[in-house]
Amino acid sequence: PTDGRFCSDTELGRRLVAELGPYVHSGMTVSLHCRGALDWATTDELMADEARWWSRGTRLAVGATGAALVVLHWHILDCAGHRFVQMIDPTGGAFDSERAEEGWTALRRYYQAADRFVGAFLEEFDDGQTAFIVVSDHGMPANAKAVSLVNLFKQRDWLTLTDDGKRVDWARSKVFFAQNHLWINLEGRDEGGIVPSEEFAALRQAVLTEMRGLKDPENGRHVFSFVLPREDAPMVGLWGDYIGDVVFCYEGGYRWSGPEVLELGEERVVFPCTGGNHGPMVPTYETEATSVMGTLVVGGAGFRPGVVVPRLEQFKFCTTDVAPTVAHLLGMEPPAQNEGRVLHELLDGFASARPARELKPTARPIVHRPTTRPRPVQLQGDVTDEV
Repeated sequence: PTDGRFCSDTELGRRLVAELGPYVHSGMTVSLHCRGALDWATTDELMADEARWWSRGTRLAVGATGAALVVLHWHILDCAGHRFVQMIDPTGGAFDSERAEEGWTALRRYYQAADRFVGAFLEEFDDGQTAFIVVSDHGMPANAKAVSLVNLFKQRDWLTLTDDGKRVDWARSKVFFAQNHLWINLEGRDEGGIVPSEEFAALRQAVLTEMRGLKDPENGRHVFSFVLPREDAPMVGLWGDYIGDVVFCYEGGYRWSGPEVLELGEERVVFPCTGGNHGPMVPTYETEATSVMGTLVVGGAGFRPGVVVPRLEQFKFCTTDVAPTVAHLLGMEPPAQNEGRVLHELLDGFASARPARELKPTARPIVHRPTTRPRPVQLQGDVTDEV
């Protein structure tokens, strides 16, 4: 809309349109390009216009409001990844070596557009007083296989299908699931629940056993990286009333599926698929071409320049660390609900060298004396239990 109502301050919205022209979101444009319905030159022109509109509009809005923090979300790389990653990753089900360079070219172009988008903000705000944080929530590997819990569970009568066999009647099913969570349809807890409380433990254990034992029939690989009961999920950072009774994560290259397999006529539990994905797979999964891992680039006021974190130390960073780090830079306490930490090692004034270690001889020689009493052979204990 061009009347300013897209902005919480309508008058500011009208001013943005008057000075910058109407805002044209590039998301639909990119979607059309990814589907082959629009040429690259038009797509790139629209993304360039959007970068200018956002950066200049932000400068205007900050001046008008005195805002100390600007946050925005640019979803373009996700759309491009879902479409083109399958063309460049040899592990994926759609890889074609003859089209790989086409995929690489498309992805390079989109990352160049992202670089231009960030660059537009640097031109407006890189004044020595501003901090910049560029963060993604995930990467995008290619899919190799899909896993159908619908086909797995209907074999055990844990799911009830509609009369035409094309859909799942979730209200009459013993379990229901979404993405990486599964619930027992429990009486007294879930609306219309059908599983008596005394059957909960046995049914959940049967589900755990079935999922943990599921293998890809073509290569013998387990398709799940882990399958945990709710009580054990805190070890992977999940807790509370809203997580599943079972929490699980797929092995690299395997993705989720839903009731659509019934309409597709796909009866296999594990079957080949195409596309790129994120979310199903274990977060540390990587191939030679792609990764689930996200990106974090920081710079400007408050950050140490030139820090490159060693590869094996990058895994300690998490998306939940961004908010408390921003709060720290603003001189605020982090939100009470925050689960992350301040990234002190990237900030000015906090960095310290690793403590020096030096081996020194003990004050007296150690004499090893053989024991005089034989001890029975036993399994090793914890570290602190060792003699």
